[in-house]
Formats: sequence, C-alpha cells, structure tokens
Amino acid sequence: MGESFTGFRFIEELISLFPIDESEATVTDSHPVVPSRQVLAIVRDQGKNRLKRLHWGLVPFWAKDTGMGPRLINAHAIYLSCAIITTAASRSVAPVHHRMPVILDPGAYTTWLNPENRDTRALETILKTDIIGELTHRPASRRVNATEVNTPDHIRPMAQMEIDFKSFD
Repeated sequence: MGESFTGFRFIEELISLFPIDESEATVTDSHPVVPSRQVLAIVRDQGKNRLKRLHWGLVPFWAKDTGMGPRLINAHAIYLSCAIITTAASRSVAPVHHRMPVILDPGAYTTWLNPENRDTRALETILKTDIIGELTHRPASRRVNATEVNTPDHIRPMAQMEIDFKSFD
C-alpha cells in the first residue's frame, strides 16, 4: 500500500458523506492523490465546516516553504497542511499492509472537527474506538501508483485474466 489515495469527483458526493457547510475549493477527479499535492480537507472555521485544499505533508512551523512536507505525510501555526493518521491494520487489511489510515465513524465527525476540543484523551479514544476498521479490497492495476496519468482506470477492478497474467511478472 503506497502513500496515495483516490479523490472524489463531485461536491455532492462529499456533502452526502461528510458535514460540509461551505466549499472554498473545487472538487476534481483525482487518481491517485499523492504526497505534496493539495488535498481536500474539512476545516472547522468560524463555526462552519469548510472544505478547503491543504498541502498534503506536515510542514513544520520553522520551514521556509512546503518542500519539507512530502517527508512528513503520516502523523503519529504553520502552512495550511495536513497528514493522514495511521493505525495498525485491521484483520481485513493486514494481509495487504501492516498499517492503514484511520477512518472515522461519521458519529465522531462533530467532536473531531471541533477546534475548541482540547481534550486529548477524548480525541485519542476516538482514534481507537470510533473508527471503521474492516474494509473490502480488490486487486487493481499496478498503474495505481503512476502519478503522471490521472485516470479512474487506475482503480477499476482487474479482470481475473489480468490478475492471473500479472502473477507471472
């Protein structure tokens, strides 16, 4: 599992899944989204959940530019940047990789997005208990890691013939 993921195509998809009040970003189809690019993120600002584009890669406050960010993409007043919080792989993900992104249960969104919530124990509890862990997966093309081409073909399920052929590479 590389450090990339697939973006959404339409704002309506995001609004149906996440608590978004306003969008300050355009939503574009992106296959794959990779470190150092801008990613969509929900930021709680002035009482509203705003969809913004942030730099993917933590940028330390002392950095002169965002160049440091790609080396800090997974996270155990700065540039607006973000990272993916990871955890130990669930049973369904462990055969593929030993780590996986934390995927919050929708019931935890309000607490997680509240910038006034300074209760680190409560936030740590969310990261351990209010998550979706069991996922389904399917073989995909090795092109999924080809960042120079942006096409949904990267994530389409491979036909059995392609899987059998690839196993002989």
